Amino acid sequence: MPLGEQYIALYQAFHQFHDAHTYFSMATLNDRTLPIVFERINQSFIVVNATAEYRALIGQTISKIEGEPIELWYQRAYQLTAADNQHGHSRAAVDLLHRQLVYALYDDVVCDKLLFEIDASDRLLGFVKNLPLEQLLNNEQNYLSLGSNTLLLFALAEQSPFGYWQDDDKKIITIYFNSLSAASDKMVKFGETLRALIERYPDYYIALDFRSCLGGSVAALSTIFGIDYLEQISDRTVSYVSRNSMSAGTLLPGQLRRLFGIKIIGELTPYSEKTAAVSASADKYRIASLGAIVSSSFSNGGYQERLAQPTLVPDYLIEVQLDDYTGRRDIWQDTLIDLLGQ
Repeated sequence: MPLGEQYIALYQAFHQFHDAHTYFSMATLNDRTLPIVFERINQSFIVVNATAEYRALIGQTISKIEGEPIELWYQRAYQLTAADNQHGHSRAAVDLLHRQLVYALYDDVVCDKLLFEIDASDRLLGFVKNLPLEQLLNNEQNYLSLGSNTLLLFALAEQSPFGYWQDDDKKIITIYFNSLSAASDKMVKFGETLRALIERYPDYYIALDFRSCLGGSVAALSTIFGIDYLEQISDRTVSYVSRNSMSAGTLLPGQLRRLFGIKIIGELTPYSEKTAAVSASADKYRIASLGAIVSSSFSNGGYQERLAQPTLVPDYLIEVQLDDYTGRRDIWQDTLIDLLGQ
């Protein structure tokens, strides 16, 4: 059986018994990514970010990789993903297309460069090891520009786990959470800063931004704010979610809505609200013949709940476009402003 078929069979077998935290990796290929970031927007694969060398490609459409339609590569990658719903599979497939892994499995060779057809022109793109975020354009206060590239999002979470932006013109305080795994003392200090800021501007609206949240502890927000304070500010608070709101990044907005009535603006999420609640442990299995590791978070129940509620559905569903990824628009904030105007 070819390597790619072994990978697919093993991965799908593991995912049948585990939840959406399951992933399969080959250590030698984990740290390399393309110098462009692309997203699937309206069934097309569009470049949303790039290093300075490939600046001109932003906004252009990818049609082929290595002479084959990108849709075919997408379908291959789709088979290699674990998710609670089709949105999660799609997001993970786009992520995989930025890595060497999927191409190596199907070609049985690790390629350092790939031939892309972008707007009818051929471009040879090489993989970059540990691509620094600073080399990408459009990432200042616009983490959507990192797309669904989990490698870059993990780097972001490590570099900037949480913070806030203050828009005095629109009277909105946006509190972003790229990770909910920081040390508790840092969260407590961050909470003190936020409470002082919120009290200083009692007429400002508050947006809890989980759009690039890869997960963490579901108790983190109560560590930062405290349950009573969250209830106190709930009438002027919303949550943002996206296709990159993963694990606790899906679970927490759902809990805030159930407990305090905090409305949600965003896309359908890749995780079920029930996934993280029932994920009890993370186990790793080494497969020596493939030089690979399967990491799975086993669920002690909740399977039927995940089937019944496979995604977090926002109160205000939006359609994200290229301008949101490049920073020319923020449909989440625009939606919030429209709601405040009503």
